[in-house]
Amino acid sequence: MIRWIRLWGTIFGLSGVALVALTNKAVIWSSSNAFCGTFCDSMTWASAGYHQGPHFINGSGVGASCGQCHIPYDSSHAAATEYVKMLLFKAARGAKDFWNESHKTIATREEWEKRRPQLGAEFDSYLQAHNYITCRGCHVLDAFGGPRSQMKVLIHKDIIKANDVGCLRCHRDVGHVYEQPVAKVGGWYTTEEAGSGEKKTTGSLEF
Repeated sequence: MIRWIRLWGTIFGLSGVALVALTNKAVIWSSSNAFCGTFCDSMTWASAGYHQGPHFINGSGVGASCGQCHIPYDSSHAAATEYVKMLLFKAARGAKDFWNESHKTIATREEWEKRRPQLGAEFDSYLQAHNYITCRGCHVLDAFGGPRSQMKVLIHKDIIKANDVGCLRCHRDVGHVYEQPVAKVGGWYTTEEAGSGEKKTTGSLEF
């Protein structure tokens, strides 16, 4: 009797481990750029815009994936309850996307361009409702370092302190670039400019 209990306990235990592993594998795959950009036909044009944006190509060579921006807790190490919330979010969003894909609601570029403002507004609302959780999963103010980052810290510190975060107000094209902008002249702030900015604003900020 004890032997059978141990046997079935081992089987259920290994089955549980396999189920968790397969679930996690499915979560990672369904949040990948390859899945979003190729498996979903309606995302063809969004994927093209993403590949032109700074979250894909940038000076550091470190990008952010589709899932890290669009799926809560995907950009951070989710705790157990957060992981469950992420699964529920993905299930609800996946069912909606499946319905749209099966009904070909966005089958042409013209339809995509027509829906872009609505989709953008929905994503803005999602970020605001969740306090820009996906942005915060990667970007931490205390992690900015070096003399060239002083201005970034100064600009963002009061916003974070006031809890008035609105990342897309300034970083509108960080995820997708559909029209190539005019090239910037001069690049980032120089060390001297960053130091000058700190001197001008230090008196009004508390560190």
